[in-house]
Amino acid sequence: MSGFQVAELEGQIEAAKGKVREASEAVTESAKSAMAQLAEKSPRVGIRVGMSAPVILIPQRSESLNVLLVDFGRLDVSNSFRPVSTQAKIPAILDSMEISLKSLKVARSAGVRGMYFVLITVF
Repeated sequence: MSGFQVAELEGQIEAAKGKVREASEAVTESAKSAMAQLAEKSPRVGIRVGMSAPVILIPQRSESLNVLLVDFGRLDVSNSFRPVSTQAKIPAILDSMEISLKSLKVARSAGVRGMYFVLITVF
C-alpha cells in the first residue's frame, strides 16, 4: 500500500467513526424520549384490599393430636404512588406498598381422635 492509500483509508475510517458516533447519539436520544413518554403514560393501579387471613394448624408431630394454631387475623394490602427525583432526566414514580397483619394469634390445642377441642394457651 502506498502512503496515499493509507491516508485515504484512515480518512474513510475516521468518517465512518463519526457517522457511527452520530447514529449512536441519535439512538440514545430516541431511547431517552421513549422512556420519558412511557414513564408519563404508564398505567398505575391503586390497591386497597382487606381480607381475613388464614388459620393454620401445625401438628406437634406427624401422628400427634397436639397442634399449634396460628390465626393470622386480618390481612390488609394497599399501595400509593409518589414522584421521586433522580439524577437522570427521566421522571420516576415510586410505588410504595404496605402489607399489614392485624390480630395475629398463636395458640396450642390438644385434640381427641376425630376432633380438636380445647385451646390451652394464647400467646
